[in-house]
Amino acid sequence: MIDFSNNINFLGPPAGYEKLNKAADLLKYADYKQLLSREIVAEKYHLHVDNIALSVGATEAISIVSRLFQGKGAGLSPSFWEYEYFHTLNNGNNSFLKIPLMATENFKFSTDLFDEMVKATPIKVFYLANPNNPTTVLIDKVILLNLVKTHPSVFFVVDETYLPFSLEYEQYSLFKDVTHVPNLAVITSMSKIFALPGVRLGLCVAHVDFMQSFRKLLLPYGVSHMSQLYFNWLMQQDAYLFLTRKKYAEQTLAFKQLLSSKLGEKIQLFSSSAPYLLFKLLEKANGVDSFLEKAGLMVRSGKEFDLLDESWARISIRSSTINKKLVNKLCEFLFTN
Repeated sequence: MIDFSNNINFLGPPAGYEKLNKAADLLKYADYKQLLSREIVAEKYHLHVDNIALSVGATEAISIVSRLFQGKGAGLSPSFWEYEYFHTLNNGNNSFLKIPLMATENFKFSTDLFDEMVKATPIKVFYLANPNNPTTVLIDKVILLNLVKTHPSVFFVVDETYLPFSLEYEQYSLFKDVTHVPNLAVITSMSKIFALPGVRLGLCVAHVDFMQSFRKLLLPYGVSHMSQLYFNWLMQQDAYLFLTRKKYAEQTLAFKQLLSSKLGEKIQLFSSSAPYLLFKLLEKANGVDSFLEKAGLMVRSGKEFDLLDESWARISIRSSTINKKLVNKLCEFLFTN
């Protein structure tokens, strides 16, 4: 089965990762203060160690935030399911509001709608993936920072898990801005960009005042000695990151051109700032996901997201050979069945 439903780096992990398995001492407890790892991040991103915490994947970080802010939370729709899940788990079924993203407006995030929501309801925390999953839209850094600063009563959680795939990472990332913005936390994951989901590594950076409360809720020794060893090594893989960004830029452009040339007016394809594409079949969409699955190709169906249906699909960017297999099967579905 070729999996287009996950967004793991198609290049695979950085060369030499296997050696760390042999180097890891499984008899050692983790450094529960994560001091060396935090120092490495601080130096790399010009932060203070007290701005930084490692977590058991981005999932632990998201779950902790939902426990720190009691009351109403909000996010975009459609978007990543964990924001709503954890917030309602800790704050009740009616505690999460959604700002709809409309296909007719290219899924653009409306700051006006956000302003109206905050005026109507005392929102405590706002969860935002940048770029958003599944809509692929990337919000400009200036717009985001202005939104954060003009709403000091709202705590903003910006999930940059997919931003490291972009050539524009430095231009859009808010990592270095948390030191002087008290109502902002930035979360990211090592799983996707480094193709090591089994290591379970997340990273959260925020103002020191927030981080004092955040670190108290971290699972003690949750990020293992082995995971910290991996983390410290991954922070040195700048050449791998550069190659990843270059390859994804090339493959994204080639994939979009192939889809457009082969499927023409039968498909609506949205521009992407993420390691995946979102498209809508404009005709004959019923059963496309099951057809592809029988052919050994798994995609993320739009029916798994709010406001979308099975005519929509999110597909990860893969190598050109594998991408062509998916396009050929889509052609078979649309033109011969």
